[in-house]
Amino acid sequence: MDYNRHNAKAAWEYLTKRSPEVLVVGANTGKDCSYFVEFGAKSVVGLDVIDEVGSEFSHPKVTYLHESAEAMTSIADESFDLVYCYATMEHVPNIEAAFAEMARVVKKGGIIYSLAAPLWRSPIGHHMGEFTASPWIHLVKSQEEIVEYAIQNNLFTTSKRARDVVAYMLNPTFFNMRPSSQYTAACEKLSGLQFVHNEILNEDRRLLDHPNAKAALARGIPEADLLGVTHRLVAAKLLDDGRMPIRNTGGIRMVARLKKKVRSIF
Repeated sequence: MDYNRHNAKAAWEYLTKRSPEVLVVGANTGKDCSYFVEFGAKSVVGLDVIDEVGSEFSHPKVTYLHESAEAMTSIADESFDLVYCYATMEHVPNIEAAFAEMARVVKKGGIIYSLAAPLWRSPIGHHMGEFTASPWIHLVKSQEEIVEYAIQNNLFTTSKRARDVVAYMLNPTFFNMRPSSQYTAACEKLSGLQFVHNEILNEDRRLLDHPNAKAALARGIPEADLLGVTHRLVAAKLLDDGRMPIRNTGGIRMVARLKKKVRSIF
């Protein structure tokens, strides 16, 4: 399955406006932007901090910005019908600022759709599938111990490659290393939104029988963080009258403004 396309389509299904204007936060080389062109977007803006942003997909409907999710300085308030962010927020240091920026640039009546995974304290929060057999190794072993494990188990073609990969996966420049609870808390602070989802999706609790999990628990890392693998945010920006049309399996429904603070849905 093409999970990138699957999630882009899931976000698209929440929209009620035809030919929407879309912002892709964490556009990378442009693949996610291509889906929204395919679906019928009026225009797409792809935003990323990497120099190669948009290098693999160009289209007359697509514009790329070399900017951070934490400071979208080129984008005016309420510019987009959909703000889409997939597998990006776990890399962003200041998630509070990034979520606030998403809420600022989405139009009234628009949708924010964000999936962050795998979160840092989950079994492979370092994003390196080679270490699947040793979940949470990045939380309980030193850099040298992880390199030694990789070499002994022939996970990479050379010892240099093993050292380079381990150095990357433990570098806070590339991973924010934030606990899962901080994602939902950051979103709860946002105003003017109706939350459809603001939740942490969890791994199977039976994984906690692994020695690395037991070692992490002994170090004081909460169980909820060890199992929390994905943060899902789906939020609609309220209209001036306090209502919000969103699409679900039954078609369009009107969601009334909540009078009390919206809490996370688990």
